Amino acid sequence: MIRTPQSIRGVGLIEILVTVLVMSIGLLGAGALLSSSLRVSQSSLERTHAGTLASEILDRMRTNPNAARTGSYNVAIGAAGGGGGQIGADLQAWKNRLALELPTGDGGVACAGNPIVCTVTIQWDDQRAGGSGTEQFVVVSRP
Repeated sequence: MIRTPQSIRGVGLIEILVTVLVMSIGLLGAGALLSSSLRVSQSSLERTHAGTLASEILDRMRTNPNAARTGSYNVAIGAAGGGGGQIGADLQAWKNRLALELPTGDGGVACAGNPIVCTVTIQWDDQRAGGSGTEQFVVVSRP
């Protein structure tokens, strides 16, 4: 059978429609990949902030090692970090930064043992960044 130009009319249109379909699927895949990448990047940024904030309170404790060794910097997660003097100011500033930089961020410090070992625990809500819920970042150090 010999094909005449009139019998193959519309083939170009079908080719264009198939091309548009394939391109659409590819672009949707690229958009999903970008969305996933942004969520993972946000979670990574929050973890980096947690590490920096843990180092910050440990540095504040190292400037006042006797108070850290006696447990004056001990504060529970959910407790207000306040009080008087330099220790209260350090804890209040740290708790404020936690709340500011991490979604529902909070932290706690527990120093105990012989020799004294301090455990800094920071937690925040990671659901917005695609995580499983409450994330914790724990650092153990000597003051």
